[in-house]
Amino acid sequence: MNYNFLTVEGVCDDLMVEALAEILDIRPDGIDIADEGNQEKRNWDALVLVNRHAVSGDVAQGWDICAGDEALVSAPEESQAMTKLARKLESVVLYGADPHPPSDYWAVTPEGRKVRVVLMQSHTPPDQFTITRSETSLAV
Repeated sequence: MNYNFLTVEGVCDDLMVEALAEILDIRPDGIDIADEGNQEKRNWDALVLVNRHAVSGDVAQGWDICAGDEALVSAPEESQAMTKLARKLESVVLYGADPHPPSDYWAVTPEGRKVRVVLMQSHTPPDQFTITRSETSLAV
């Protein structure tokens, strides 16, 4: 199971671990978070591996989550997981609106409101993301 999403605000590792442990119903020590470019000290035996990368623009961080078989037992489907995550993090979470074009995303507010947005990515380092269109305001 993989989740790929962006957060509008920066999220500390402890809060992300707490949120994922609750959502996936696993112990916090089963989750390992590392910066995308710093993999040397990973706990490769963790049930859930999380890669975090800094981005800029209208979002602050990108997250790639890969869960092993034990975590799959209780893993909710993506929409449900992102809604729970936005509530727990108290931040807007954006995730791909598949099967729509790559720039289409769902933005979930901490209150659980789901809004379709168009998120454009520049390819100049660091990655910059801009919300160019939204069905409605994302103000929380």
